[in-house]
Formats: sequence, C-alpha cells, structure tokens
Amino acid sequence: FLRTVLYALALGLEKSTASIDEQLDHHLAAESPDALISQILDQCSFYIEGENPVSQGTTSILGATLSVLYVSRDGLTDDEIWGSIQLMLGFELNGEQKDCVLRILKDFCMKVKDCWMFTHAAVENVVYEKYIQHPENNIKLHQMMGRYFNRMEACDRKLNCLVWHLEVSGSWNKLKSTLVNIDNFNKWWDTEHNRTEFINLWSSLTNYAQRSKETQQELKSLVTGQFREKRMRHNQ
Repeated sequence: FLRTVLYALALGLEKSTASIDEQLDHHLAAESPDALISQILDQCSFYIEGENPVSQGTTSILGATLSVLYVSRDGLTDDEIWGSIQLMLGFELNGEQKDCVLRILKDFCMKVKDCWMFTHAAVENVVYEKYIQHPENNIKLHQMMGRYFNRMEACDRKLNCLVWHLEVSGSWNKLKSTLVNIDNFNKWWDTEHNRTEFINLWSSLTNYAQRSKETQQELKSLVTGQFREKRMRHNQ
C-alpha cells in the first residue's frame, strides 16, 4: 500500500498541480490496496487525456493499454502496444500521449526482454475488474489481439502470441488455418520448443473437435497457458 502511494506521489510531482499534502490525503483515504490502485489509475488517465477524455473504461487510452497487456501471453513491446491500441481505438496516439503512457507503465509494470508485463497480481486484478469486467469482454480482447498478430509476417513472436489468443477465444478454425499455413509451419519447425508446441496444439485441436462432437464437453485447459475459468469462460 505504502509503496503504491509513493509511486503515485512521485508521478504526481511530475504531472499534477495539486500539492503533496493534498495528494497524500487523497491517496490515504482509499479503503484498500485495490481501491488505491483504481484511484491512481483514474488520476493517470487524467494525466493522459485531460479533462475531456476520448472515452471511458476499456476504450480510454489507459484502459486500452492495460487491457491489452492483461490479455497478452507474456507481455507486449512498445510497438505492439501502440499497434494494438490503434486497432482497438481507431486512432494513433501522439508522441506526448505515448510518453505519458510509458511513464505510467514504469510504476505498474516491469520490462522483460523488451516486453512490458504487470509487476503484481493486485494490479492485474484491478485492471480486470475496472476495465474488462466480464468474460465476454475478455474474449473480445483476445479476438482483437488475434487479428493484430495475424497481420504479422511469420516469425517466432507472431506464432508465440497468436496461438495463445486464438486458443483462449476458442477460434478453432483460425487456429487450424494458422497451424497449416506453410510459412508458419516452416517457422514452427525451426526449434524443438516450437515443434513441441505445434504438435501439442494440433493434438489438442483434434481432441477438442472429437470431444465437442461426441460429448459436447467444454474447454477446460490450454496448451499455451492457464485457463482461468471465471474470467475466460464464454462460449468457446
């Protein structure tokens, strides 16, 4: 709690016109760590968009940024963030907005191999509850990110991320098309790790088709990551 307050005060010194005492009183009034994080995110959104935001929730600039990070397999690079936000919101961020977003991410995320990812599960939980809210919205985000990565040329990054979004969203025909694409296949077969995931995905896809036809069983596990029942279950 105190660390989050300190991060917020440091950011406030750079971005806010309120005094330190005013900011401190405001933050300490939060009833819980989650409430504090949510409160700070509201302030951060103001830093990016000012008094006349483009929109609210998931389709605000900050909401879109944190939402695409939430649904990512292992974080996103700067360019992937900007590209996915542009696809989601329909416009490109200007330089000032990008600088502000990156400054905010430094307090809520860490960067590993050039990819931003959340530093704490508490932030992830607040992002889901504040911006995404329902499994249906979660799946729509995965579908959108699938469209984003599908535009890339065949490369390790595309294959690593695309199959995750297709599998979570239950886009089985698109997953099958991705697996049988010759350019993708050649890239998958480059390394043992990629080959293993390809084989597991194909086996899982085949088994799921048989289960659905014979017993109508629902998806319960993923090859590419953890299936979170309460946040991912929506007509897969």
